[in-house]
Amino acid sequence: EEMLAGTLLTLHNLHFYLDLMTQVRTHLEAGDFASWHLDWIARYESGARA
Repeated sequence: EEMLAGTLLTLHNLHFYLDLMTQVRTHLEAGDFASWHLDWIARYESGARA
């Protein structure tokens, strides 16, 4: 049974969440998380690339 698709999806999801958490930490430390997260959600919901 082919497992490549599942493996690639897992790698994609891990990359997405690792990058997201890096951005969250950066913006929390910078003190601008509130405005950043509203912008991020708007871009995510519109389908725009981050």
